[in-house]
Amino acid sequence: MRLFPLVSLRLVSLRDPVSEPPVRVVRHEDGYLVRSELPGYSPEDLEVESHGQTLRLQGRRMLEGRVDGASTAEFVRAIELPEDAALGEASATLRHGVLTLRVPLKPSARPREVPVTSA
Repeated sequence: MRLFPLVSLRLVSLRDPVSEPPVRVVRHEDGYLVRSELPGYSPEDLEVESHGQTLRLQGRRMLEGRVDGASTAEFVRAIELPEDAALGEASATLRHGVLTLRVPLKPSARPREVPVTSA
């Protein structure tokens, strides 16, 4: 008898190349930019939530022209952002298959200019 390791797989992950989309997070002077390529998804297919300092991206869409029984594709990704990210002020757009989230810095973490006066 051959034993296989216990692995949790969703059938869609074997058929859909976007089942675990890559996510890129870049910090800029004014906040964070989070990007993920999601070809074939529309804004109605996506859900973005924040819990504490975690962004949760979820997508579900119908696959067209499938005859093998797998009629939907879905994914869930969670991204932990640093404490200086103001997730409550985040905005998200989907353009040409690329989801872009802009997460500003909390006011206390934003750079501010300190005026210099003569003594």
